[in-house]
Amino acid sequence: MRPRTYGLTDTLDFGKYKGQTVAAIAMENPDYLLWALREVERFHLSTEDQLTVQESKYLKDCLEAGISPDPETATEANAPMSIPPAYTMTSTIGFGKYKGSTVQDVYNKNARYLSWLLDNVQRFTVSSELEQMIRTAAAEEEFERVAEASINAPDSFEFPDDYHN
Repeated sequence: MRPRTYGLTDTLDFGKYKGQTVAAIAMENPDYLLWALREVERFHLSTEDQLTVQESKYLKDCLEAGISPDPETATEANAPMSIPPAYTMTSTIGFGKYKGSTVQDVYNKNARYLSWLLDNVQRFTVSSELEQMIRTAAAEEEFERVAEASINAPDSFEFPDDYHN
């Protein structure tokens, strides 16, 4: 699905806040919008609106903690989330087939899956060094899979008697 940039006055058309405006959600549950920015590929906000959501979260957190918010740090401490954070070997994957597993665990079990994530899931980013490790391990897994399949293949193939060109 093609990404859409939502504005504060736009109504969400997905999720548990479907039918509510982005601004209303920012007031009630800014964490949900921050999660959606990371996890929902079709959900985007302008940088300005991301800062508004970050400020809303900051103010809500201050109120819940009973401290006075400092307006100077509301935007500086909370940078916009336009670039997703890079996963490391110790990061936990929060979606998909291996949800709840660390990158290291999946790397040890199925590096081809991590390689597929790199090719198909925009929010799954890693350092160039880790990407090279994943691609190498995935290629080795694929080689082993093909080699095992060829070992188990029949020695020869004969066309059935009723086969006609």
